[in-house]
Amino acid sequence: MRFGLYLVFAWTGFWGGHWLGNLIGWEFIKVGQLNLGTATIGSIIVMGIGYWLSLVQVEPERKAGKKL
Repeated sequence: MRFGLYLVFAWTGFWGGHWLGNLIGWEFIKVGQLNLGTATIGSIIVMGIGYWLSLVQVEPERKAGKKL
């Protein structure tokens, strides 16, 4: 399940970085029409954020009447 989540983050960051690079006008490691440099940077950033968000652990709530 986690692999699929990382794959979605990677693709989202890749195409988001490509789109942002075209929008701003940055040309960094351009291969044909593909802005490979900004796409790779976007992918790494979004995967890093996704990894950081996946570290969050939710603890179950304690019931009010029970004492430990």
